[in-house]
Amino acid sequence: KGLLETFSEKINYIHLPVSFADRLAFFCDQMLAEGEGVDEYLVLQGDDEFYIPNGLEKCIERLESDKDLTTCSGVPMGFRPVKGFGIEGFKCYEKLFGYMRCESEGEKRAAAHMGNFVQAHIYSVVRKSCWIHSTKAFCDGEIPVYAMYEIQFEMSASFAGKSMVLPHL
Repeated sequence: KGLLETFSEKINYIHLPVSFADRLAFFCDQMLAEGEGVDEYLVLQGDDEFYIPNGLEKCIERLESDKDLTTCSGVPMGFRPVKGFGIEGFKCYEKLFGYMRCESEGEKRAAAHMGNFVQAHIYSVVRKSCWIHSTKAFCDGEIPVYAMYEIQFEMSASFAGKSMVLPHL
């Protein structure tokens, strides 16, 4: 048995030795094939992120109570080694504290978000339809720089709907 199989039957590991955009497009196609539920959400987790379950629950509760929100995240925390002291935690992205984009028009939200840029959407809890739409936009014309996916997703998600950051991890 593989290592992932020891954790949960809900984990389905698929190894795709193709480009980043092709892997994302494959995942979008899989999610579209499953159909769309009323309150379904997706979260992107890279190799250097982890999520605290309580924080995810708070984000989902907020999205369920406010149908105008498209994305909701918590405040990230970073870690670094400190010689002689072990590991130190620190606040990341000070601009995220109290972050909210509630402009009624997509163009205004995207302009405000990109004008004072901070990664508020890419690792958020995102409504499934918005996540797929924003990711597909990248997959249609991949620029072979991973950071471009983050920037493109930020722009698309901010245009798609309102967002906020909760004071939780």
